[in-house]
Amino acid sequence: MIARKAVSNSLRSLGLLNSVRWCKRKIVGSQKDLAWFISGYQRSMALDQTLLPTPSLCFAVSANYDVSYFLRTGAQGAESIRSILARNHRPIESFDSILDFGCGCGRIARHWKDLEGSPLLTGTDINPSLVKWAQRNLKFGRFLTNSLSSALPFKDREFDLIYAVSVFTHLNENLQKHWITELTRILQPGGVLLITVKGANWKVELDHDQKKQFDNDRMVVLEPE
Repeated sequence: MIARKAVSNSLRSLGLLNSVRWCKRKIVGSQKDLAWFISGYQRSMALDQTLLPTPSLCFAVSANYDVSYFLRTGAQGAESIRSILARNHRPIESFDSILDFGCGCGRIARHWKDLEGSPLLTGTDINPSLVKWAQRNLKFGRFLTNSLSSALPFKDREFDLIYAVSVFTHLNENLQKHWITELTRILQPGGVLLITVKGANWKVELDHDQKKQFDNDRMVVLEPE
């Protein structure tokens, strides 16, 4: 563990850490995808009768190549959204138009396939490969690609529920402010905007100065690259 951290720090100081990580992920992902196709798993379906994404697509969404992990964490995310809305007397079935911002290849969106009332479901993501998979395989929703910081292709007040799970944790402060403004623009009056961040339970990961910064309601940024 110490040796791995030393190597990571050395690569980071040379500006090579992200490049090395990217190369490693491409190699491992290609190997796992090849095994996936050879085994015939690409034709497998989950219990909800939707196709399963390849290991490399799962990794792009959940940082784990295990498809079962992808399904399990997606179900947990969907249940968390349901629970939060229910506690606030806004069951998810009461919404007419839902936006999954940072939808990936539908890790959470796939759980709204048979939602009562059949609300209009839309997903957007910055990764075109993930969006293309969702477009091909999750026909019950519409899926679009967004850029890093431009406006979304939606009119004002288009959605009454918008959620972003594990998205803002990857954005710097300026991008977070941009997307809060943009998501608020397309949210209906009285609608719900649900954003997940790393909160107090992550303080154990911080050093003394970072904890003080967090306690003073200031954003703490780790690995800014």
